[in-house]
Amino acid sequence: MKKHKRVKRIIALLIALALTMGGLAGCNKEQKAYKKASSFFDDGDYAAAAEVFDGLGGYSDAAERADEARYELAAELFKNGKYDEAERGFRALGNFKDSRKRAELSKNEGDYEKAAALLQEGKWSDAAEAFKALGEFKDAPELVKLAENEQMYEEAVKAYEAGDYEDAEWMFSKLGDFKDSAERWKKVCYEIAIELYDDGKYQDAAGRFEELGDYEDSAVRAKSARELIVHRIRISQIWLKGRLLNKLVFVGGHETLVPLADTDNWFINGVFESGDFTYIGSQAELNSAINSNEPFMVSEMRIKMRVDGKVYNLTINSSTQLVVRKVEGNYFLLIQETLDLQNG
Repeated sequence: MKKHKRVKRIIALLIALALTMGGLAGCNKEQKAYKKASSFFDDGDYAAAAEVFDGLGGYSDAAERADEARYELAAELFKNGKYDEAERGFRALGNFKDSRKRAELSKNEGDYEKAAALLQEGKWSDAAEAFKALGEFKDAPELVKLAENEQMYEEAVKAYEAGDYEDAEWMFSKLGDFKDSAERWKKVCYEIAIELYDDGKYQDAAGRFEELGDYEDSAVRAKSARELIVHRIRISQIWLKGRLLNKLVFVGGHETLVPLADTDNWFINGVFESGDFTYIGSQAELNSAINSNEPFMVSEMRIKMRVDGKVYNLTINSSTQLVVRKVEGNYFLLIQETLDLQNG
């Protein structure tokens, strides 16, 4: 009986020893795996390190070391410009370290790279929208402007080549000093001015040429346009008092006004019902003559006037020596030859 109990005790000890040896063997195996995973990590093989650490389950700090390996792997992908993969890696780590922040950075870098590719390919509209989506990231705002300017520049060139000068002018003007926009703006304005001149719109043409300053022959063309500008001034109800109608004479080499003498065969005496006269020259010259109260020549006059109760139509053309003087707001005629009146 005692012998039997001793055998049972020996068997129990053997079993305990076997279990202990098995545990030690298992522990040694996990230690080896942990050491191997750490070696992978130190060598920069983060994918392999993460896989081995994951296999260790709850052993020591294997779970944390696995996340550390995945973090470093995502960081390496980011460094190598693989932003989409890096973003996925950081997002999978959740709140581990600054993974959320780095996931967002990876996304922005990836989107920036794609937007830059669109810009490089000349897809201006798509590039502008892509950079806009990046907000204030890096120099995205400046690149939005660049893409928009490139698109407008391209459209402006096409408009110019198609002869749509007004659209081209507006766009080149908006572009300012972008590329050669300032020079192209002058060129299209020059073309517009020539068109206006050819269409007989001398006032507008002169303004355009003057705006261009010394570009090409703009100054010469502006002067030419100014000389062809037709200014019309309306005459209405100008009372010619008796023989107050003066004539222009030259005394001592200077022009002067003298009243008409009784011997002068001037019979115009009445009221201008309506009419206008045409002045060819620059607006500045016309304004100067009027404001300084100096007489000025006109090329043509068409008026209706009343003389002795009768209404006459009066037409004076460029062959007539005709001078107009403004006196107290009225335009008086200084005529040096007899005029024919046609009964209206």
